[in-house]
Amino acid sequence: MGGSQLVIKDNKKILADLILTEITDDETISLVKLCHSIEIPIEQIFMMVEYGVLEPINYRSSHIRWRFYANSISRVQTALRLQRDLDINMADAALVIELMDELKELRQQNNSF
Repeated sequence: MGGSQLVIKDNKKILADLILTEITDDETISLVKLCHSIEIPIEQIFMMVEYGVLEPINYRSSHIRWRFYANSISRVQTALRLQRDLDINMADAALVIELMDELKELRQQNNSF
């Protein structure tokens, strides 16, 4: 990777980090903001919704009006990282994320005792 490409990639990461710090966990974000903050095409979000990685809050409304909880950003990043690092498809990434969610829930239940 050339030096200029590295700088552009670093600047995009800084911009994404700034966008993410403005969002609190209890906030919701639009479909467009979700795509812009992670820099992925809207079609990838549609695929993640189809496979269950993401669930819009208002699923039955027009997709352009979809809203997502702030944790959707980390779920998308996790799915993309799983696909990249493990060379798996979206269905497999969705399964891994579901299992991670279940493990987190079980740990929380265990810690409450």
